[in-house]
Amino acid sequence: MSGPASAGEDLRRTIVASVDAERLVEVACSLVDTPSPTGSEQAMAERVRDICEEMGLAVSWQEVEEGRPNVLATLAGTGGGHTLMFNGHMDTSYSGREPHLRGKAGFQPRATVSDGLVWGLGIANMKGAIACYLEALRAIQGAGVV
Repeated sequence: MSGPASAGEDLRRTIVASVDAERLVEVACSLVDTPSPTGSEQAMAERVRDICEEMGLAVSWQEVEEGRPNVLATLAGTGGGHTLMFNGHMDTSYSGREPHLRGKAGFQPRATVSDGLVWGLGIANMKGAIACYLEALRAIQGAGVV
């Protein structure tokens, strides 16, 4: 079968093949290991900004409150196509230093990889998603979509 549907499927396969799982895990661990408790997201924003700049994205810094910036990154397309937007928060519910969390089963403030899974503070909400967004953009770049 040929035509638009198969061309779209070919493109999807090319993008998925461009995903680098090792790099994704490395970035996810880097984000988890960057402290960002609510109200103190500066270091995390700087890390995300640096990654976006390394990727060649156009980056804007939006200072919402002191220590709580937004990072806006754009990968320009060729024009006329669809727009894809990712968004998420960079703070974590805990700092990782709370005494009541020490020794609690499953609490892991630093990134750890075990049995193919990344564990750590913020990985599920939502540092893992941010790492996936960044890798998705890299895969799109690697596939030559834009």
